Amino acid sequence: MATMYLQAQYGHSPARERIWLGKILYSIETISKSYVLSALSAKSPDPACETIQFPFFRAADCPVETLSRYFSNLPSFQSTSEWIIESSVREGCIFMDELRKINFFSQRCSTKDQYLFYIASCFVASNNRDGRFLSAKHLFMLLEIAVAGYQLDNFMDGDLMRFTTAEVNDIGKFVSKCFDHLDTTDGEFANIERSTPGSPCECTTHNAKKQIIDFIRWMLAKRASDYDRMNLENELKAALVAHISHVTASHQLQESNPRSNGCQILPLAMRRQTYYHWLRRSASDSILYPLVLKYMICHCHMGARGGDTDVFRSAKEKYIIEDICRHAAAEARLWNDHGSVERDRKEGILNSCAFLELHALSTGDHEVKSNRQGGINDILVELARYENRHVQLCLDEFERASEGMDHQDLISRVRMFQLVTQVWNEMYSISKFDAKSVP
Repeated sequence: MATMYLQAQYGHSPARERIWLGKILYSIETISKSYVLSALSAKSPDPACETIQFPFFRAADCPVETLSRYFSNLPSFQSTSEWIIESSVREGCIFMDELRKINFFSQRCSTKDQYLFYIASCFVASNNRDGRFLSAKHLFMLLEIAVAGYQLDNFMDGDLMRFTTAEVNDIGKFVSKCFDHLDTTDGEFANIERSTPGSPCECTTHNAKKQIIDFIRWMLAKRASDYDRMNLENELKAALVAHISHVTASHQLQESNPRSNGCQILPLAMRRQTYYHWLRRSASDSILYPLVLKYMICHCHMGARGGDTDVFRSAKEKYIIEDICRHAAAEARLWNDHGSVERDRKEGILNSCAFLELHALSTGDHEVKSNRQGGINDILVELARYENRHVQLCLDEFERASEGMDHQDLISRVRMFQLVTQVWNEMYSISKFDAKSVP
């Protein structure tokens, strides 16, 4: 009877959900002990296991050993048992078929399988490390928005970078127009899709605009309270505008010195903006940390917290979440630039080394390099660690602010996502990991 009940209840569930259920059961002490005793008393392994068709058991195309060894060497997992990391890698393989289907901005072909293996393993291992065991559905939601964000980065840093400055400016105006006309009640765009290209510039950018509208509509499809939806809309607009500003600034760098590296001669516009101002605003907005977190918050409305009530109800919680976003995004940008200074310099891409406060440190000037400040990589590491200390303080304060509000599940989600970001930062800092050069 028990077998029939379990088959009826969970037989139709995806493999990843059944494995997640098993992990939850193992966290119950009495059930865990009964599993262990049953395994010890068994005469031989159950032959039925050989016929189970879960990707979990047949991850032939997944570099399990390579990934397990890689993540075991990261600081965040050095105290984690090897079997947990290997199991996490295998569990991450379960998501691969669906991750391969994600295709925004026609970027599917450029989304390497190897990159998907790394990102899936990172998320699952972060979920398993502290025994949070957030559901596979929640994990896939985070993975989906993370891969979509990567494809947005690829589109902006690749396709859009090849447009002329006039075409990029045209797309920038279009994005602003989209949000000006956005109907917040049903997420539609007033007359924008029906408009036909006019100038030659608009004809060139027509397909890019259509893809941007598709991305915006997908991002805003979740049901949420007015406040949480408005917050997500603002974050999405800021992210798109920041990406476009990044492309425009990179064009300026390339035009300032077309024969050499783009960081040697700073355009006048760059000299009127401090490094702190850039890092705290457009640089942090384009890193997408705040966007993913706000998307996750809106996703919480689909569960038990559905309806028109804000996910975080107190003003203090909302304020601290915003502060976490700003510090964590700045830290991620610093590690990102730390891992790509040389590549960005060669390609003329805007990087931290393009700003006056840091630029001299990257030019090879021996007098500057010999002072206490050290080289540019040392500066970026120091600033990243400074931002990380603020992130940890914010997280601790967030937990205190949420006491007595039945927000333990939300705290777990925020903590788990922050661990994912921390692991990703370590991947940048240790092996200069990025999507273009997977280790």
